[in-house]
Amino acid sequence: MDLPEIRTTVGRFLSRPSLAAAALVCKSWNATFSPILYSVVLLHNPTKTNCKDGIISNAEYVQELGLNISIGLSVVDYMYLDNQLRFPALKVLRLTISQHEVLIEQQLEIIRKCPAMRELSWYITDLHSYPVSDVCDLFKSYCPFVEHLDLSGGHLLEDRDLSLILDDCYRIKYFLITPSRFGVLTSRSLVRHFEHLQGLDCKESALTSKMAQTIMTQCHNLIRFAGVTLEARDILGIMDGNAVGGDTMVHPCSQDWVCTKLCSLIIFICGLGAKPLEWHRKVFQQLGKLDRLVILMPGPGSAFNGQSSDGLDFRLVAGLGLLSNLKRLCLVNVRRTIVASFLDRSDLAAAALVCKSWNATFAPSMYSMFEWPNQFKKPVKEGIITHSRFVKEICLDPGTKISEIEYLYADNHLQFPALRKLYIDVKSALPFENQLWIIHKCPRLRELNWFIDELDPNKISDICDLFTTYCPLINCLCLAGCSPSDRDLSRILDSCCRLKNLTIIPNRLWEVGELGFQSLTRHFEHIRNLNLLRSLIPSKTTRTILTLCPNLSIFRGGTLDVRDIPGVVEEDGTGDKATGSQHREEWVCANLQCLDVFICGLEDKPLEWHRRFFQQLAKMEKLLGLSIGPLLNVNGESRDGVDVRLEAGLGLLSSLKEFHSLSVVGLWQQMEEKDVRWMIKAWPNLLSVRGTLHHNQERDALLKGILKEKGING
Repeated sequence: MDLPEIRTTVGRFLSRPSLAAAALVCKSWNATFSPILYSVVLLHNPTKTNCKDGIISNAEYVQELGLNISIGLSVVDYMYLDNQLRFPALKVLRLTISQHEVLIEQQLEIIRKCPAMRELSWYITDLHSYPVSDVCDLFKSYCPFVEHLDLSGGHLLEDRDLSLILDDCYRIKYFLITPSRFGVLTSRSLVRHFEHLQGLDCKESALTSKMAQTIMTQCHNLIRFAGVTLEARDILGIMDGNAVGGDTMVHPCSQDWVCTKLCSLIIFICGLGAKPLEWHRKVFQQLGKLDRLVILMPGPGSAFNGQSSDGLDFRLVAGLGLLSNLKRLCLVNVRRTIVASFLDRSDLAAAALVCKSWNATFAPSMYSMFEWPNQFKKPVKEGIITHSRFVKEICLDPGTKISEIEYLYADNHLQFPALRKLYIDVKSALPFENQLWIIHKCPRLRELNWFIDELDPNKISDICDLFTTYCPLINCLCLAGCSPSDRDLSRILDSCCRLKNLTIIPNRLWEVGELGFQSLTRHFEHIRNLNLLRSLIPSKTTRTILTLCPNLSIFRGGTLDVRDIPGVVEEDGTGDKATGSQHREEWVCANLQCLDVFICGLEDKPLEWHRRFFQQLAKMEKLLGLSIGPLLNVNGESRDGVDVRLEAGLGLLSSLKEFHSLSVVGLWQQMEEKDVRWMIKAWPNLLSVRGTLHHNQERDALLKGILKEKGING
């Protein structure tokens, strides 16, 4: 059964690539899946924003539009230049574009095209040179239904400007404005929205304590509130203003906090320095009435330098127990593990010293990764030894001083049970045996990047024993600086249980022989990334890899004769007849994203051979990068490679919509302008085309100039 309502339900669970594919099936499916696909349009990547035609054709379906600061004028110019373009169904608009790229009047024109908009997030960097009346007219005449208004940005909005904007808004539920000069005028204009206000964020503003107290006592539906300060004397029921010295406690006043729906309160509760504990208890008593509270941050925030003694005393003797009914409450340390991921090492170190609880949270993050000779990420010896169980990544760079890491291999009791990634590039500065000892201490190691000067039989035995006995879980292996022999490579691969990523970075040309290849085959089922750089891999071996590695996504190294590509040539005794025969095994690596192989055997061959190659390559729909030049180019440009022209079948690669990198370095080419312009149009994400595009220098310079005009590296 193929009903539109069923397809619509299914479409809500599909990814964007799947939705795009479904929309291309037929007209009926397009009518179902296009509204879902274009309901959310986020333009944030300058290399993935070439969707002008799609947005114009489906503007009626767009419900959320986001324009990020990283995109430029050329990406969004049609949105304000096209007078016919409208977004009638758009509810959410996020504009965080730099006004140096898109002027404020141009951004206003985009906003005016969204008459049904409910939520506007607008990063304003300069309003001095533009009349605020035009911004006010926007909410009064063009977008009267805006309820969620976020004007956060780099520009300091004045009190009068904020007041005028709020006066022309019909009803505001969420208002975020930082930084600003939130003053008396803004407060008066905000009063008319108190009945509907659910969220208010004005942390970096001039909001006074009395204004904050007024908001807490008059906004019944308030859910989130972030302010600046709230004086204890302004919290009702704390102090009698006529009392001598201001120290007399009285009964609570009739007016009280009414925001019982409040879930998040971020404001510095101050004025409690050197005050009796009864003051703190009264504040906690007032906070205890907010029984839905989840986040409470009553501190001075990150803008305050040092520790304030003017805030709440979080002890039971001071009344902390009065918050026992707040079962979902998280105090200042809300989700400390998440906060830790955003802190630098100095902040993590400070947080880890606060108390045992904080140390248990922040110490693992602080010691999860360290590297030498980086002075900012290089911890002291005592810290490493104490927290070695938390270390997940170690990086030893060439500049490492051996005296600084001696304890890593000399201390027999030191272990790294949680370490997953290890990078060793100290060359001969640290003896091979000592490097082995460091690796021995990482029993759960998953990824090893190891620079080894030279390999000898003794080293090979130790390496094999390392993988079989000490680190059996390694699945990502990179050996650099050495060129293993066929037998050595075979022994190393046999000692590894299962490899997903294998990279060999040799110091000279090397060859993968029969023994090494046979040992590699046992990893074919799992291998994803295979980098055999500067390797002399026979064409038949390359063909076998491409036909037997179903999960392969990156493959670099070797050569591939066109005769070994399925469907290119038919063996008829002469080897010169191009046909569509599929007598050979098909490539199974449908997930291939990067292919770096010299495609050869095409010198003086008919163009049909080239077309057959492109036809086979077009099946790799996820391909992002392609390099088809020779391994070494010592005798000039080779004529034995692929002819990259439309005439030779280049147009068959139009299905590679995510393709962004092409290299023909070392190949003799004769491209024309139409070929280059086709690449620009067919591959919207194209970033670079490396190599000589035409054997004539003048023609080559002309073609590269066309690429440069579009921001593509030539």
